[in-house]
Amino acid sequence: MLTILDWLADVISSHWAAGGPWRLEGWDTFAREAYPIAGRYRSRRAAEWAAERCRARIEREQPSALSGGAAGIQDRVYVRGPETGG
Repeated sequence: MLTILDWLADVISSHWAAGGPWRLEGWDTFAREAYPIAGRYRSRRAAEWAAERCRARIEREQPSALSGGAAGIQDRVYVRGPETGG
């Protein structure tokens, strides 16, 4: 269910996502493969904020109680940018 706060966060995030050098990358722990997450961010801070939102979504879809959380098979989200090779 999309709340007004989720909607507002998406609007703010999309404003900051216009073509910057920072991006998000997901890691499917079960399949052991990386996958792209849509969006480019102007600053590391904006990308980290978006990553936290992605992690919250993953927690809803893959609850730690069932997946073992980040130490188990729950997907992970990483911020990638100029300092991280890309």
